[in-house]
Amino acid sequence: MIRRLLIENLTLARGGRTLFAGLDAALGQGQALALTGANGAGKTSLLRAVAGLLPPEAGAVAFEGEEGPLEAEAARAGSLHLLGHHDGLKTNRTAREELTFWSRWSGAAPDGVDRAVEAMSLAPLLDLDVRKLSAGQRRRLALARLIAAPRPLWLLDEPMAPLDAAHRAAFGELMQAHLLGGGMILAAVHDPLPVKVRTLDISSPPLRGRGQGEGGVGGTLADVARPPPPLTPPRKGEGRALFRRELALAWGRGGGVLYPGAFYAGLSTLLPLAAGSEPQRLAALAPGVAFAALALSNLLSLERLFERDYEDGALDLLVLGAPPLEAVCLVKGLAQFVAVGAPLALLAPVIAIALGAAPTLAPLIVATALLGGLGFAFTGGIGAALALGTRRGGLLIAVIVLPLFTPPVIFGAGAVQALASGLPWSPGLIFLAAYSLAAAALSPFAMAAAVRNAVA
Repeated sequence: MIRRLLIENLTLARGGRTLFAGLDAALGQGQALALTGANGAGKTSLLRAVAGLLPPEAGAVAFEGEEGPLEAEAARAGSLHLLGHHDGLKTNRTAREELTFWSRWSGAAPDGVDRAVEAMSLAPLLDLDVRKLSAGQRRRLALARLIAAPRPLWLLDEPMAPLDAAHRAAFGELMQAHLLGGGMILAAVHDPLPVKVRTLDISSPPLRGRGQGEGGVGGTLADVARPPPPLTPPRKGEGRALFRRELALAWGRGGGVLYPGAFYAGLSTLLPLAAGSEPQRLAALAPGVAFAALALSNLLSLERLFERDYEDGALDLLVLGAPPLEAVCLVKGLAQFVAVGAPLALLAPVIAIALGAAPTLAPLIVATALLGGLGFAFTGGIGAALALGTRRGGLLIAVIVLPLFTPPVIFGAGAVQALASGLPWSPGLIFLAAYSLAAAALSPFAMAAAVRNAVA
């Protein structure tokens, strides 16, 4: 567990511009440090660097525990909370759903949600959609994560800006209790915090050594009256919670497979018109048309795989979770396959038979479409991750992934066509299975690398 934060000779840059250089600071149990400075001075960037989301140009961020230095990534995974400008909340879900998910993702105890609801006075809001909440109510919902799953280090970016006077006072008491319990707070602020803090103005050089004076609740570590807050124990189920969330986002109010399915049916009807209406000709084209249309239909929902989480701040919280980012990407790819790829695969034999394919081909069409859908989900995820933060991301995704979609179309359509012609069809199926399984195994690493680059 983190007992001390050390910022050593840190230099940060964004967009080719150096924000600050040579920053030294330390934060121990029971202490709070307020980062001040002009807009654009680097307060938010410093918080993100401490969280591990922004790599420094020089210097280091280090953590110490009871027995000495801690490995940075492991220390961050279970010992800090980040509250940024964006609350990380999905507007089309209820407050209860969002609080429950993020509490589980943070490893909260069974009673953690109830404690957070009481502390932040959220009971009347739980059954409302997040989009119906005011800015202050959303911030209270986001702050509830800190209460549901206690962690020693809080990284806060203007935490009290949207709150009214009463809830500022209430959260001030929670901050005071967190410090008295041995917690630490590093906050970027423009307005004073309602607890005793040290101040570091990062826009006023020299930075070396500033903010090192006595502070915190009671002034020194010896004055902390209670033991440090218990580290939230690791709990299983984060992957299941994320999988259910992804399915709920895809199926609940995002159209799920309806839009891709309608597009698949329409495109499959449109493409053969250019080939004429001769039944034998359509039957020969059916496997290829069905698989080409299947690939294009899988493109429609890829943009939402990461983009919405990126825009509302949820992606930062997923990156900082205890599960490795590669596991997060694996779960997202599987959810994409279950929500979109598999239903479209079940529609594939209907499309192919409607175009004139023999009904006896249906089992192989389903098998190849399922394997192809798995490959589409994971290779498509690479494109979705690479397109994060770009304009017209949907178009860029198509440019990236269409070449990757070519092998499944060739192998899948080829296997079905071979069976229809009385030729050996198993080689195509084997190559398709190998491609899709390799994509499922390797793509999460590529997605994770692209996501880390995007959030930096």
